[in-house]
Amino acid sequence: MAARESPDIRALAQRYTRAALKTLAAIMEHGASETARIAAADKILDRAHGKPKAESEAAGETLRELLDDDDAS
Repeated sequence: MAARESPDIRALAQRYTRAALKTLAAIMEHGASETARIAAADKILDRAHGKPKAESEAAGETLRELLDDDDAS
């Protein structure tokens, strides 16, 4: 397991927060590939709202039931 960053390293890295966010936003808007744009958007959303919790059921139905219903249409 990696050791936690020292406060000095963390403070140095935090200096680049604004630039890093601007870079992610630029990639999200103008990235060369859809994959890059999606990855950048995902990173921005994770930082703004936190990572979504994994849900194994939606509206009382399992994922398998939802997928099976979709196939029947």
